[in-house]
Amino acid sequence: MSDGPDPALARRRLMLTLRGFRSGAGATQTEVAADMEWSQSKVVRVENGEVGISATDLRALLSFYGVTDHDTIDELLRLARAARKQPFAPFADVLSGDFKRYLGYEAAAQTVYHFELSVIPGLLQTAAYTRAVIQMYNPDEPEPRRRKREELKAKRQELLDRDERPELWFILDEGALRRLVGAEAGSPALMLEQLDHIVALAERPRCHVQVVRFDAGAHPGMAGPFAVLEFADSSDERILYLENANGDVTIRDATELTARYLDVFRELQDRATAPGKLRDVMSEIKAALVADAEAALVADAEAARH
Repeated sequence: MSDGPDPALARRRLMLTLRGFRSGAGATQTEVAADMEWSQSKVVRVENGEVGISATDLRALLSFYGVTDHDTIDELLRLARAARKQPFAPFADVLSGDFKRYLGYEAAAQTVYHFELSVIPGLLQTAAYTRAVIQMYNPDEPEPRRRKREELKAKRQELLDRDERPELWFILDEGALRRLVGAEAGSPALMLEQLDHIVALAERPRCHVQVVRFDAGAHPGMAGPFAVLEFADSSDERILYLENANGDVTIRDATELTARYLDVFRELQDRATAPGKLRDVMSEIKAALVADAEAALVADAEAARH
């Protein structure tokens, strides 16, 4: 258990409260910037939770908004101290700016909807799977940086053990589950462990996994992986995260676009297997992986004899 509020949750509560005070004061961001002698971009970044705010600046800002209640000020100062903690700061050199922002939003979300087409989602990966994927994506990277990426993944997965963790909904294309990943060519051992790990995680509260089977045919998720985040404190705010060969992007304030992706997720839910069928689906896929590996060994032996 932590000694204070989670940094991501604290940052979000603080930014929403400050937005509310500014709105209540009838002030624009331009007026706040002028009074505080800040750039307008700083006001925007503070209100978006992208930067922390010092105790001195926070007291001055609250004075400008007319906030005088000592308990309120003390609580916001507590949130500001917690929000300045950056759990992913040690990994800045292996994190893109967009993914760092996404991790902050992910930790503060009420619900995460995540679709993956070709790889196991990071939150669900075993250490061995993570290691193999990092090696595949970064074959020439120095070993210390690869280890740092592995540590980052483990740090992110601490979310799964938090008391205030989001509701997690994962939909995986069957191809991601059948694709052999690992150092030993043709061996299904790593994937068998990975599939068992997913089943174990899906048996935890607030974690749901569905699979789009091959026989579901073509589906809208084939356009690529994505995640949509929803928040308990804002029914109309959602975050969209997209990832492709050109990089990743975290999108907020794109209501129509994000709603379309959420509609795609709902359609994929209808096409996918029910969460309660996951163990049966994984058993079938595991049996197929073992059978394919055994058939490959027989074929290699036959080829060697000839």
